Amino acid sequence: LPTHPTAGASIKGRIAPSNTARVLATITTDGAGNLTVVDDQGVSSAAIVGGNKIQINFVDPFAVVGSYQAVVSGYDSGTGGGDFTVQQTDKATGFVRITPPSNPSTHAMNFDVVIFGRQ
Repeated sequence: LPTHPTAGASIKGRIAPSNTARVLATITTDGAGNLTVVDDQGVSSAAIVGGNKIQINFVDPFAVVGSYQAVVSGYDSGTGGGDFTVQQTDKATGFVRITPPSNPSTHAMNFDVVIFGRQ
């Protein structure tokens, strides 16, 4: 089995678990409070949660709280764009919370998330 390189080690020319996507998904909201996971790997469920965030639950937890990198990109009809963000405090071992530019319960949006890290 492949093993994780130690933190800070070179991964040049090496495919390892920590530098391949562990979780990926396309998520949409319809502006009426409904959320759909359109395509995914490693996602057990997703939901709109308090604070106008979208929580994505993982099939397999990550090794350490906040020890992964989440890349998010998408379109938000409430702002016509804007930045989707992930706060460090929203990165748990079993889920990540995405903060979209506007309220996902009242605006349609479509975004992709890809997560790399140690599981």
